[in-house]
Amino acid sequence: MPASASLKGCTHQPPFMRRGLTILTAILLIMGTSALNTPSLQPLDHSSAPPDNGDSSIISSDETWTGPLTLDGSVIINGGATLTIQGDITIAKGSSISVENGSLEVGESAAMNSESSEQSMRVNFQDGRINVPLDEYGNNSITFYFSTDVTGYGPTFDNGQNLSFIASGTSQSIYYNSTGENSTWIEIIHQPFGATTIDSIIVEGPSGSLQPYFPSELESEGLYYCCEHQWSLSVADGGNANFGEDVEITGADITVAGEMHFDGALVDRSGPRVVNDGTLTVVNSTISRSFDDEDIRATIGSTVEWENSQGTGGFVDRWTKLMGAQTIQTPVAGIGLLAVNLGWHGISKSGTSDDGGLWVLQIPERIVALENSYGALWSEDAHVEAFYNSAWGNFTSNTTLNTDSNVMITLNLPILSVDSVVVDKRELSVNSPLEVTATVSNSGVVGALDISLDCTLENGSDARLSPAYPQLEVVAGGSESVTFTWRSSAEGEKSLNCIIVAPVGWIGPVEASGGASTEVVTWQGLVDTEDDAGMIIAIFVAMGIGIVLAVVLAMRQYREQLEAESEDEDSDDVDGERRGLDDVEDELNTIQLNVISEPKEKEA
Repeated sequence: MPASASLKGCTHQPPFMRRGLTILTAILLIMGTSALNTPSLQPLDHSSAPPDNGDSSIISSDETWTGPLTLDGSVIINGGATLTIQGDITIAKGSSISVENGSLEVGESAAMNSESSEQSMRVNFQDGRINVPLDEYGNNSITFYFSTDVTGYGPTFDNGQNLSFIASGTSQSIYYNSTGENSTWIEIIHQPFGATTIDSIIVEGPSGSLQPYFPSELESEGLYYCCEHQWSLSVADGGNANFGEDVEITGADITVAGEMHFDGALVDRSGPRVVNDGTLTVVNSTISRSFDDEDIRATIGSTVEWENSQGTGGFVDRWTKLMGAQTIQTPVAGIGLLAVNLGWHGISKSGTSDDGGLWVLQIPERIVALENSYGALWSEDAHVEAFYNSAWGNFTSNTTLNTDSNVMITLNLPILSVDSVVVDKRELSVNSPLEVTATVSNSGVVGALDISLDCTLENGSDARLSPAYPQLEVVAGGSESVTFTWRSSAEGEKSLNCIIVAPVGWIGPVEASGGASTEVVTWQGLVDTEDDAGMIIAIFVAMGIGIVLAVVLAMRQYREQLEAESEDEDSDDVDGERRGLDDVEDELNTIQLNVISEPKEKEA
């Protein structure tokens, strides 16, 4: 149909229809324009619900829980997400919330309460007492029921009327004669070798009426709330949790490695809160009914701030800081050590450093700082005593033990060095004695006895010394010299290097210089080694002379023997023989003279 025909048709519509179409067209145009110009809206967060039936949930984008709701399972907050809780959340036993990399924000007047709660109390480490209500005058029977059989290690109950009862079995009845009071304190003397958990108390009046109580409901002193946390809340390093005004938390096992802040909150039956190198701030808040000796138990690397807040009170400290293992570094191996006044109880522990001079000091549950329930601060005042017995003498020190994980023990020791080694000659014959003087200084604040020097040739080989290890003593800040003898059995140029012999257990070099050396000494032989031929001739001449003298002496002795034995023989024969011997003797003398005179001619 042509457009003109369509418009023409419209012009013939009734007036009220034309007005309706105009209004509808205007509305459509306005809606279309709004759709084009208005950006799409994305929710900043979305409401959700906690897991149920033991399921697990990972929150990686912002969520809000608005109670009343029930959490039965585990929740992990990660990816920088924030979980906001408004209203009341009931948390089933065994459930957990873990803030790994994100935030937990609990708004004003919200609650995170355990579905069930412990009602027991425990007798442990110390004496206590509990105030039991009495509804009737006269003889009342107060029966304490225990979680286990306490026969042999149960506590003693004292009724305050000169009657004591030693607990045995799984219950113990205490008798009290009321004269009008509506309650009585029952004293409980603990057994050092066992802990007793009181689950319930039943009071039977003279009329036979029974009134049950849970221990945690009654006023008590010196007893521990017990025994298990119902659910867990943890903040990892990088996580954050904040609890606003009038927020209530009960039954939680709380651990903090990141940051957690309470401002106007009530935290009940959730102690001690454990801080592992994290930050915990408690401002204008109440922390009640801790399960142990402290409301907050922190490592030494943690930050705990407590301001205008109320704790469990009594024997329970507001917070304590515990020290882990410490590495004690000593300057000497095998050194004896004694750590004194460690922890709250001031105990001592001894040990010995290893081959590297290290000693690991570790005391379980060692409290080094605390704030008690009255706001008084205390810190450990410990020190380490060191004992080193050596050839140089006996040395001791006393070093304050701080709370660093690595502690360096200071020990005043001699600081020795060989300043010089001097010889009195630069040239001499082999095997001749050479006098050597070594000077040693001590820049330390303590003297050294029986210092030994180890002197060797420049190539490290042994040298002939007398004595083999020269010794001396040097006072603090002084220097001393020692003289000894050096011999060499071989020719050549040599020098002597002297260092200090370190005592047993010494770690590292005795001095930075490594010792000192003599000047070069030249050792010479007895004969000029350049005239080898002359020396050989002299040797042969000496040998020749010896042989000639030996023969002459032998012939002379033989002639004398012949003269004695041949007196009766023919004189002519004797004279002839004698002449023959004289001729031999003359010839030998001639040879001797020639041999002696030959070197002189060579010399000329």
